Amino acid sequence: RALQDLAVDDTTLKYIYRSALHRPQNVWIQTAALELLVTLSWSSFEQALPQRLQQRGTGDDLFVRRRAVQLLARYFHRLNGAEDLIPHVLADPSPFVRQVLPKVLVHAPLKTALLALEQLLTRDASPQVRAATWLEWPDLLANPQFRHEAVSLFRQLAGQEKDDFVIRVICLVAERSTEQLRRN
Repeated sequence: RALQDLAVDDTTLKYIYRSALHRPQNVWIQTAALELLVTLSWSSFEQALPQRLQQRGTGDDLFVRRRAVQLLARYFHRLNGAEDLIPHVLADPSPFVRQVLPKVLVHAPLKTALLALEQLLTRDASPQVRAATWLEWPDLLANPQFRHEAVSLFRQLAGQEKDDFVIRVICLVAERSTEQLRRN
């Protein structure tokens, strides 16, 4: 913490924080600024991340939101209020952003994760989002907390899929999941 405080002065830190939240700023600068906050000021990061996910912008803002969800997945256990951000990502209008949510859910508490997974698999209009959700199944099976429920949900929902692309992904996931179960 002391090293973080010495890394940049307050003026620079404020500039980085504002850049992470200032939508007219170049999208890649916003993304880089959000990532910098992780290292330079954890408390600023914890303030900025919910703002980026709860107050969506238009246009290229989806790139910043996607990166924010990736950071949410990486630091889920360390973030205060991380679980509260899941409904905001579920409601994001961009499939590009929602595709990353399953990587968050493997870290979430069981009940929250199962509800969100079921919603992604049964109610999300985007085949890409559903496929991305299925692709996380081997990781869910690797986690003893999720294993039983993941097998049950797979049995319940895999046969309901109608999209050819997603069905091919489910077949791939069935193979990978079988290997994962054998290893465990």
